[in-house]
Amino acid sequence: MFTLEACIASYLIDYIKSGNNMDCLHIDSWQAMYRSADKLSLTNVSFSYETMVHELQHMILWSNCRRIEEDNGKDLVSVTVPSWLNEGFSEAAIHMFYNNDSRVNYYNTDLTTRGGKTSLINWEGKLSNYSLSYLFSQYIRTQYAQKTGGDGWNIYKNAFSRVNRSKSDASTEAGAELLDSIALELGVPTPTLIENFYIALF
Repeated sequence: MFTLEACIASYLIDYIKSGNNMDCLHIDSWQAMYRSADKLSLTNVSFSYETMVHELQHMILWSNCRRIEEDNGKDLVSVTVPSWLNEGFSEAAIHMFYNNDSRVNYYNTDLTTRGGKTSLINWEGKLSNYSLSYLFSQYIRTQYAQKTGGDGWNIYKNAFSRVNRSKSDASTEAGAELLDSIALELGVPTPTLIENFYIALF
C-alpha cells in the first residue's frame, strides 16, 4: 500500500493471470530497511521480518481456502475468513516468532479502544482493530493452552480444520462458523467465549 510520501504497509494480492499461477508474496521492504535520516543508508533488513511473517500467514490461509474450494467445487463451497479473524491470525503469527507486544501497548494507551468504542468484528483497518484482533487471538491461544496443557498454538489449526468440512457462503457466515469452531475447541458456547474475552480485557 502506498501514499505519496511512503510505503505504509504491505499487502497480499491474488496471483497474476499472466504469471506462473503460484502463490506469491509482494513486499516493498524499502521503508523498513532504509531508516537513516537521508533515507539512503541501508540499515537492517530484519526490520521487515515481522511484516513478512504477518503477510505470509495471509497467503497460507488464502491458499488453503482456495484449496478447499477446488477440492469441493467452487460452485458448492466458497470459503472466506473475515478480516478481523484473518488479521488476528497474522498478528498471532508475529507473536509466535517475535513476541511483539506493540498491540498490547496500543490497547493499554488508547482510550477509545479500552473504552469499548472499537468493535472486534466490524473491521475498519485501524490500529485499534489490529489491537483487538491480536488480543483475541492470544486470548483463545492461552485459554486453549490452559485446557490442553500445551502452548495453545494448535487451536488455530484445529478450529480451521472444522470449517474445511462444511459450507461457507459468505464472510460473515465463515466468521460465525470459525467462532463456533473456536468455542467448541475451548468447550464453551460462542456467546460465552466473546463475553469472557471482553471480561479478560479489564
